[in-house]
Amino acid sequence: MLSQQELIKRFLDIRIWKRGDKRAPHKPLLILFMLGRVQRKEPRLVTYAEVMEPLQWLLDDFGPPRRSSPEYPFYHLAGDGIWEFSFTGAHSIVGSPSARFLLDNNATGGFGADVYAALIDNPSLLRTIAFRILNEHFPPSMHSEILLAAGLNLDAVEVETGAASASRLRDRKFRERVLVAYSFKCAVCGFNVWLGRVPVALEAAHIKWHQAGGPDQEDNGLLLCIMHHKLFDRGAFSIDHNLQVMVSDRAHGGEGFEQWLANFDGRRILLPDRPQYRPGDNYIDWHLREVFRGQGKYAAG
Repeated sequence: MLSQQELIKRFLDIRIWKRGDKRAPHKPLLILFMLGRVQRKEPRLVTYAEVMEPLQWLLDDFGPPRRSSPEYPFYHLAGDGIWEFSFTGAHSIVGSPSARFLLDNNATGGFGADVYAALIDNPSLLRTIAFRILNEHFPPSMHSEILLAAGLNLDAVEVETGAASASRLRDRKFRERVLVAYSFKCAVCGFNVWLGRVPVALEAAHIKWHQAGGPDQEDNGLLLCIMHHKLFDRGAFSIDHNLQVMVSDRAHGGEGFEQWLANFDGRRILLPDRPQYRPGDNYIDWHLREVFRGQGKYAAG
């Protein structure tokens, strides 16, 4: 029987497709979706037809802003020691099977029997794995929304604790340095509130995510209020090389949309006084390519 540490290691050692610094969260999102099924004690195995649509939604909402294929993780996760895959057809698979092949051949996948049993028997282990997967692949500002979309029921205290444990591994001085660089003001809206001697609701956002190798240094940081941090990490807006706010053409809404997004479109962000602390072009490029969703909404017109 697998030990807890061995099982956690298998989940953390999954092979992720790599090409430069491009994001590929396909396997992590499939794992989180299936952990939700385990938590609800649903059957161990699922057909590709059942998982295709919800996994595509997760990829569309939390993956990179380019076409993502849910068939890839459904098949390739079988090589990581936690997943089994089968299909009914007589043909062998060479390379990556198409979605049509998986549908036509009633492809089935799910955690291995030993993995499933260990997760069913130990809800705490399931939560630990979910937090570790989240922390490895997504910034903390996205965790609650991903868990909700994946159908994982973990309370807010657990989510915050999991996020905090990951952030402690990073440079503890990063927020302090970014606060000073941006004069304690949100770079987008200028939010600046103190409670006594402590600034509140201001966060140091990584332009290129820590999970993608982004460094804890000022030119990869933006000081943002909590609202703009979440919107930035979700790709609702980015900044261009003129250091102006770009609102995504996929962002919309009523009250709140105008206040938090549309009103700032095309405006230059508040910048640090020291030029070396201003956002680096390579980090801006990464955010525009890997996070920003759609195209600029208003300013270009």
